[in-house]
Amino acid sequence: MVLKRTAPSNQHLPDFRSLFESAPGVYLVLTPDFTILAASDAYLRATMTRREEILGLSLFKVFPDNPDDPNASGVSNLRASLERVLQNRVADAMAVQKYDIRRPESEGGGFEERYWSPVNSPVFDDSSEIIYIIHRVEDATEFVRLKQAGAEQDKLTEEVRKRAEQVEVEVYVRALELAEANNKLRRANEELGRLFEKTKELDLLKTQFFANVSHEVKSAESAPRALRALERWRPDVLVSDLGMPGEDGYDLICKVRALPAERGGAVPAVALTAYVRPEDHERAISAGYQMHVRKPVDPTQLATVVASLAGRIRNP
Repeated sequence: MVLKRTAPSNQHLPDFRSLFESAPGVYLVLTPDFTILAASDAYLRATMTRREEILGLSLFKVFPDNPDDPNASGVSNLRASLERVLQNRVADAMAVQKYDIRRPESEGGGFEERYWSPVNSPVFDDSSEIIYIIHRVEDATEFVRLKQAGAEQDKLTEEVRKRAEQVEVEVYVRALELAEANNKLRRANEELGRLFEKTKELDLLKTQFFANVSHEVKSAESAPRALRALERWRPDVLVSDLGMPGEDGYDLICKVRALPAERGGAVPAVALTAYVRPEDHERAISAGYQMHVRKPVDPTQLATVVASLAGRIRNP
């Protein structure tokens, strides 16, 4: 899900807050630090809470584990699901989860046993950053209790029977979603492994290439390792890929340029990247690179660029 900001219109816009709060689904909107930002009326009814008492608070402060249940795992399992959403940037469907909720003092206080079928989905802004998480649940308590009790079918009312069927379908769909998410994650990990091996191969070829043009080359697999190498060894030219895991090439050059000149802060730098739009070139130069070379790299072009920048050091 991606949010796009649009220019104001003269047409009357619907009241999206009222639409969300009145939606029949059981929804929460969370910030990336799991603070409650909005709740549907159905959610408030299902959890016996009031909007003014939970907005702005941490999800797990409002809904802690039942202290009387030594096997309670609701908080840890839900937190793990939300963290997977932030890490994998895809929706995360959970299995049916026992997660007791507090009763209001007006209804006797304490905790009430509840079972839920949750799914957590990321919401992106137009920069592809996660700005919200939609937490949607189905109350599966009645379904679980009926299964546990082994209630006879002829004692079920038509309404409860239909509800049990709906929840069972929901649980089945969640299981399919979970299996598909696991398959996608496994394929992504396999692709990352192939890319890592390809990167090592390219690094070896790059080292061999520069060795053939009378340059001493030292490679680093990440931005932090490159910074440590720069502290120990003063290169004539820094060549960096922009698309690195963790800290990328932009992070690296910003930290390099923050160093004093005697510690390598003024070293000429070349950005290697598959990003070839004019704005990508401008961003690389503005960040502190002197040259922006597109991939796949032409060895002759790269040798010329490196020799040119190295010449700036020797013949300023």
